[in-house]
Amino acid sequence: MGDSAFQTDLNQLVTSFFKYLSDEITPANAQDTLQLILRTEGKGLLDPAQVAKLCNHWAVGQNKKSGIPIYQCLGTTVLRIYQADSFCSLRLFQLDKFIRPFINELYRLCPAEERDIFKEELPNIKRQFLKSLEAETQKAMPEYEVQFHVDDTTQVTEGEWIQITGERFTLLMDKLTPVIDDPALAPDVRRTRVHELMEEIQKTFINIIHDQTLKERLIALIEKARLLLNRRHIEAANEILGFVAQTVDQRKDQFLEREVASVLTLSSIDTSFLDEYLRDPERKKILKPLFSNIFETRPTNLLGSLVQEQDAEGRKRLLQFLTVYEPEIFYQIIAELQSQQLTRWYYKRNLIYLLGRLQKPADYPVRDILDMMLAYIHPDVFPALTQEAVRCYLNYDTMGGLQLVLQIATASHVSDAIRLEKFYKPEVLDEFKASVLKGAGEFDFSKQTRAVQMILDAIRQELGKATIVMGRAIGGLNPKMVTGLIELLSTTPSRQAEDGLKGIAGDFKIAVVQTAVQQTLEAMARERKTFL
Repeated sequence: MGDSAFQTDLNQLVTSFFKYLSDEITPANAQDTLQLILRTEGKGLLDPAQVAKLCNHWAVGQNKKSGIPIYQCLGTTVLRIYQADSFCSLRLFQLDKFIRPFINELYRLCPAEERDIFKEELPNIKRQFLKSLEAETQKAMPEYEVQFHVDDTTQVTEGEWIQITGERFTLLMDKLTPVIDDPALAPDVRRTRVHELMEEIQKTFINIIHDQTLKERLIALIEKARLLLNRRHIEAANEILGFVAQTVDQRKDQFLEREVASVLTLSSIDTSFLDEYLRDPERKKILKPLFSNIFETRPTNLLGSLVQEQDAEGRKRLLQFLTVYEPEIFYQIIAELQSQQLTRWYYKRNLIYLLGRLQKPADYPVRDILDMMLAYIHPDVFPALTQEAVRCYLNYDTMGGLQLVLQIATASHVSDAIRLEKFYKPEVLDEFKASVLKGAGEFDFSKQTRAVQMILDAIRQELGKATIVMGRAIGGLNPKMVTGLIELLSTTPSRQAEDGLKGIAGDFKIAVVQTAVQQTLEAMARERKTFL
């Protein structure tokens, strides 16, 4: 067989395997593929670690496609391997030889911040497998079909029960339509009527164990909720979505959750109201139950998406959504930042950005936050992460943070301001100082007149070290430091800062000072326009 023909066969094999993982084909239809991919006896195409890499490739694709966290997709691959072993005839495959190296490699490939969840999920996967095994056994023995009580004297089969409850479900859904469509209904009245109908609709789900029936009814309810959301009847929609989410959570069925999550997405509804609600503290509270009922906007899934999101606007959107979960999200962010497995600097930066904009719970010590931020204000830390940590520090302690910034910027040795465990080249420390000043330069000090004055005094003190002859500094001036100190006020739209900088420019006729003051005043003018 030529190389091109072999490559074609291999591609077809991988495509078929991915379809099996996605539950698009049954184990029986995938048996030929699984016999080639899953082998522990003799010489096979792939060893367990290579199969794990293949599964990870599928999981990453599913995450990008539907937003399902990678750890959850990897869990699905484990379940599908269990099912392949039970439902297919794989003569050259021994699960006990395969499973340990396979799962170890999946754990290694799983994003660091999701590994603990993946490990915790493994026992649930085994239970899910046993449940599917039991369901297959029941299909093979229809004579033991479950009987349901309609009343004290009447019993029916599962099929008959589905028909009886289905007819009732359809009738109630028809009653729901005018409640959704009537524009004259007051919001409270609409919500009450939806609530009353949902109490009856819930009864049609009792003892429904047939997966397809359950999925069809849940999706029908989601369609009704989508209509309500698109008409901005948020609280009425939550009456429906709350039941949908509760039902899926109670089933603990990854396949059902994936089906519902693929239908109930933000992209499927008109989200133009979100910005308006996010800006209004009162209406923002309404979004919390809504986001909790949509799987992709639950806190854990939002954080998982934040790790993967490459687009800056996309990350900004996710951070906005996370603020809906105040105050609970505060503690989750603290836990994430304290995690030893958190490695991606840009994910840490996003978390610190969010931490700096959340309302701190009254029982959480400010000192603990400041100590956490100090760990990121260090020459070894990525500059953008240091800048975000500086701004977060200033948010929680403006005066203390500014004193730290000025100490770092003006100290003869950085080790006089913060603890350093090793020697750093001067250029490395200069870059670190520049990052600290840049981070602080994007903070608005206008509400702290003492802070503005402290910056102005620091600028004058630094300029006082210079030897000036005929308007030129011939010694004692550090142009980069002076420029950095002046630019600390770039995003501080206050008359005090503006007048102070003009006074400095008038007193020190030095080119570098004049240029820096002029550029900073222009930046302040833009900031004031935005601010106003």
